[in-house]
Amino acid sequence: MFIREEIQKFMDDEGYEPMTKEELVLHYDLPISEYRMFFDLLKSMERESIIIQTQKGKYLLTKNSSEYFTGIAQRNSGGFGFVSTENENGEDIYISKQNMKNVMHKDKVFGKHINNKSGNKPEGKILRVLERSKETIVGTFHKEKNYGIVIADDARAYFNIMIPKGKINGAKEEDKVVVEIERFSEGQKKPQGRIIQVIGNKNEMGTDILSIIYQHELPIEFPGAVLKEVQNIDQKVHPGSLKKRTDFSELFTVTMDGAEAKDFDDAISIEREGENIILYVHIADVSHYVKKNSPLDKEALLRGNSVYLLDRVLPMLPEALSNGICSLLPGKIRLTKTVKMTINKGGKVIDAHFYESYIQSDYRLIYKDVSDFLEGKEAVFEDSILKDKIVLMQELSQYLYENRVHRGAIDFDFPETEVIVNEKGEPIEIKQAERRIGNKLIEEFMLIANETVGAYYKKRNAPFIYRIHEKPSEEKAEDFLQILQLFGYHIDLQSLTPKEYQKIIKESKGKKEEKLIHTLLLKSLQKARYSSCPDIHFGLSTDSYCHFTSPIRRYADLFIHRVMHEDLMKNGNFSLRKDDKEISMIADHISRTEMKAELTERAVNDLKKAQYMNNHIGEEFTGIVSSLNNFGFFVEVDNTIEGLVHFKFLSDYYYFDENTWTIRGETNGKVISIGDEIRVRCINVNIEAREIDFNWIEEEKNE
Repeated sequence: MFIREEIQKFMDDEGYEPMTKEELVLHYDLPISEYRMFFDLLKSMERESIIIQTQKGKYLLTKNSSEYFTGIAQRNSGGFGFVSTENENGEDIYISKQNMKNVMHKDKVFGKHINNKSGNKPEGKILRVLERSKETIVGTFHKEKNYGIVIADDARAYFNIMIPKGKINGAKEEDKVVVEIERFSEGQKKPQGRIIQVIGNKNEMGTDILSIIYQHELPIEFPGAVLKEVQNIDQKVHPGSLKKRTDFSELFTVTMDGAEAKDFDDAISIEREGENIILYVHIADVSHYVKKNSPLDKEALLRGNSVYLLDRVLPMLPEALSNGICSLLPGKIRLTKTVKMTINKGGKVIDAHFYESYIQSDYRLIYKDVSDFLEGKEAVFEDSILKDKIVLMQELSQYLYENRVHRGAIDFDFPETEVIVNEKGEPIEIKQAERRIGNKLIEEFMLIANETVGAYYKKRNAPFIYRIHEKPSEEKAEDFLQILQLFGYHIDLQSLTPKEYQKIIKESKGKKEEKLIHTLLLKSLQKARYSSCPDIHFGLSTDSYCHFTSPIRRYADLFIHRVMHEDLMKNGNFSLRKDDKEISMIADHISRTEMKAELTERAVNDLKKAQYMNNHIGEEFTGIVSSLNNFGFFVEVDNTIEGLVHFKFLSDYYYFDENTWTIRGETNGKVISIGDEIRVRCINVNIEAREIDFNWIEEEKNE
């Protein structure tokens, strides 16, 4: 019996010439009794757009056709969109509103190329939807006479959902709801669905963030089987668990985190040995409690990572683990995995050993206190041993940092936004988050521990999950270079290395265009991801990196802890082979959950920024022009919030000049450049769309 994989392989061969179904039958020498079955298979593959039939009735793979395409649709709130394909050299295909049909955002589609009158970009039309991205929509419910309407929170969904009277499920006016789509739009018919979850009234406390959580389909509650398993985990470390483990409880050990942190999964010990420094990085041994394939493990894998959303956390593991027995609390014996590294003044690891261990932390340190101490602001600590250890940490951190910079690691020191909310979840302050010396100490120690573990298991050829960051694509690098040249910068595309990017960051520091250069540089890079195969980490300029230091909040780290356990306790008798498909599937899955978490966190922050600025409409701000486009320019004000100055609100006709990367007024001759400091007024906020509009005060004066 034929399977579609065999047919795909045959048609994908370089020597394949498109054949009719009759020619395919002869090629495979099929008996007449199998004709119908074979033709049905061809029809099925055609319906799924795996293969297509030419006008002459000959079959070929869709991906090998220049006339047709498959890909993921990106729908704009205006109705038009783009399709990202794998066989279009990275260039998206433009789809007009008329040719989008009933496509929703992120649907997998099959389409046909059409002639583009402008000739600039490839254009196409959607023929059919192959796979829906989601079957549920989150939105606001509005009651009509005999039915209801749900307006999707995500404007890219584009269609309002009609809800029959019998499927409203108790929803009231302006309730946030989850809708299951039962019929997608067809012709003039709107999508139809039923309400499966009432989240709460849109004005109730917490409903806004909860709606975003549902929109991104993140798990909220832990299943009963998981909670039951956790209940059976003792919150005390039994003496029997310490056997065969190395005792590091007498080492002077500290944790260092933010003031609000509750789960402490890493601790540090440090000693001087001659001209070298010995660094111990102790990581909570979560794998001791989370057994492979248990309900707890399956749920942790499903979640992939913890998600941090201002006033709440969606943890990967239940609180009894993350904040309890796995948390490295001061004065408590805790099970750990330890990486012991001997590091020279050049910041290089000259010796490393791994241990199944246990520790007892001496202090819980806070970044702010450590930073204040090292910066000489306050006499925060009284313990002389502690003070000496912190000074030694700073020394080692500097060695490690200088070594990273020397080899070409890219240090993105972007200011991050910190949103402060009150007990009602209302944003009361938005400011630039502090990234001081205390934070950087721990960052360096975690980086070197992750790299050391990754390098060791790469040499062992062990089954592993690496953290990789591939080299920028040639196309993205070329686009970046074009803009760089406008500002007098240059990168060598022939030998593109992290050092080339590092050079640009240094050269632009303190200049007007610094933020733009950094932003465009970041966009030119690939997205870091997890992989079962070792590869470069371009940003860190290393070829062996992993995530090992946060098993409480990342499944990748938990996986690696199990590898280390099998290496240390079972003499490298690994339960998985290096080429096992399970590893690749896990790596792909947790890469997706990480992306989902990032999008959710960004959506929540953008929402709170919009809510904050909604209380400041009419107020003036000083800001920096941060980016330019064809319909306006963005301005980042002092509190790090970004808003759009739209051309339509200005008195003159302004346009974007791509040749000079400036905004120009047609009659007044005014020129706006990246990095210009201007005064703006907040004139409008769309909380639902998370959009903020500014007006240029200088223009207001000229009206």
